[in-house]
Amino acid sequence: AMDMRMVVDAAQTGQPVRVEQKMTFTDIQVGPLLRALTKQRKDSLTGVGSLMLDIRGEGISTSALVFSLAGNGRLQMADPVLHGMDLERLDNTLKDMNSSNILSSLMGSVNSALGGGQTAFKPIDHSFTIAQGTLTLNNFTLETEGETGQIITNGPISLSEWAMDLTSVVELKREAGTPLATMTLKGPLNAPQRNIRSDAIRGLINNRFGDQIGNALDDVIGERGSGIIQNLLGVGRQPQPAPEQDN
Repeated sequence: AMDMRMVVDAAQTGQPVRVEQKMTFTDIQVGPLLRALTKQRKDSLTGVGSLMLDIRGEGISTSALVFSLAGNGRLQMADPVLHGMDLERLDNTLKDMNSSNILSSLMGSVNSALGGGQTAFKPIDHSFTIAQGTLTLNNFTLETEGETGQIITNGPISLSEWAMDLTSVVELKREAGTPLATMTLKGPLNAPQRNIRSDAIRGLINNRFGDQIGNALDDVIGERGSGIIQNLLGVGRQPQPAPEQDN
C-alpha cells in the first residue's frame, strides 16, 4: 500500500521547480522489489517492510532536482532474512575449529558460510537522512535472531549519480565483536558488484594454529615444502626464540 502527499510548485517557464513529498509504503515484499531494481535472479534480502520518506528539492532540470533532494526516511522490517550468508554456520565453524580439521575443511566451511545459506535477523527500525540526492547509511545494523552476531553497514546510496558504495562488516559475538569479514556493494544501483574479504578469519586461524599446521605439514612433505604451502594458504608459523649461546 502507498500513501503519498506531494506539493509541486511549478513557477514560470525557465524557473526552478520545487517539490515537497511525503510518502509511506507499507506491506512491501522486499525480495521481489530488490530483484526488479537490481536485475538479480536470486533473492538477497527478503521480508515484509515499510518505508517512509519526507523529501524536498528544487531544480530547473530533472538532474538538478534529484541532486537537490534532501530530507529523511525510516525503514522498518519485521522478519528480515539475508540470503547468501549463514552466520550461524560461520559461528559454529569457528567454535569447533581445531588443528585436525583446519586443513581439510575449515576454510571451505568458512567460504560456504560467507557465500551461501541464509541468516534471519531481528526486526529492523532504521532512520536515515538524505542530502544532495544521496541517502547515507550510518551504522545500519542487522542483529541475528539467535544472538550470534551482527552486520553493520555504512556508506552512500546516490540517486543523483545512480550508484552505491556500501561497506559491511561481519561480527560474531563469540569473537568479542571483532570484524571477521568485510563485504562491499559498489557500482550502479541496478547492477552493484558484491565482494567479500575474509582476511581477518585467516588471521584468526593463523594466530591459533600456525604452529600446528606447520608441524603437520613438516611431517608429510618436509620443512621447505611446508613453508611454501603455508605462504600459499596465508598461514604463518610463529617465530621461535633464538637458542641461547654458551659464554
